[in-house]
Amino acid sequence: NFSYNTSGIIMAMVWGDDRQISNKLKNIFQIAGLTHVLVNSGFNLTLLLTSIQIWLKKILNIKAAIVSSLLAMWLYIVFVGLNPPVLRAGFLQTFLIVGELLGRPRLIQYYLFLVFY
Repeated sequence: NFSYNTSGIIMAMVWGDDRQISNKLKNIFQIAGLTHVLVNSGFNLTLLLTSIQIWLKKILNIKAAIVSSLLAMWLYIVFVGLNPPVLRAGFLQTFLIVGELLGRPRLIQYYLFLVFY
């Protein structure tokens, strides 16, 4: 069991729902410059995708795990509301993963260009 504040932070990080976080705690995060932690973002999506891939690679072959984790990631993106930071991260992750499956070199600057323009 988590405390009320801890569960509120987890809900905000995973689902983007900060209703369980008190104004006092939100203010503390704001003063510390950490309000970005309380919203869905590319960082949160990357953590989720990486966790799913690690788990799936234990039970599936690598390609099946990668494709399955990509599908799970897009289901999550739709579920949390298609907000721009998560969408941007989803496209970047998709480009990286598809490129990897096709044997392309990982040149991050090209992927960033595709995502931002």
